[in-house]
Amino acid sequence: MGLFDAFNANKRKWMSIQANPNLDSELKAIIRDFFIPDNIIVEKYLENQRANKTTEGRNGGLEMWEAANHISTNPEPPIRCSKTFKQHFSSGRLNRGAEMPDWFYIAYPDVAHWFHKNLTKFETEMESREDELFGEDGIRPVFFREIIERFKTANGKLECTA
Repeated sequence: MGLFDAFNANKRKWMSIQANPNLDSELKAIIRDFFIPDNIIVEKYLENQRANKTTEGRNGGLEMWEAANHISTNPEPPIRCSKTFKQHFSSGRLNRGAEMPDWFYIAYPDVAHWFHKNLTKFETEMESREDELFGEDGIRPVFFREIIERFKTANGKLECTA
């Protein structure tokens, strides 16, 4: 990997976002440890985030927002979230685990969906590693990294990557 590969335009965008002094330190760490190494496309993340914010507390989720926006006299630009986010997570929080943070569903909707489909298997495999994967503050970053890497091994490319 050459210098230009390591710092492609997308990664430079994340580095610029991360440099914002007003950005929460936890989000800075997520960008550094997840979004940059996995090359999550900034625009895909932002569209999934927009869909997430638009549908919070709204019955019917994204579909209802789209219908209302379509007939609005002052419509907003359409939301172009990823296929998996739209299918599984844009209708509200019912399809999400209580402990999983929004950033995981927004940046890795395909991984989150795959994880939920295989939850029983993962619970059994990770039962003896609770101290390593879970702490007083909740799920540790190593847990998310392991799930992401397992997904990539089993399925290949991430949906929201370049």
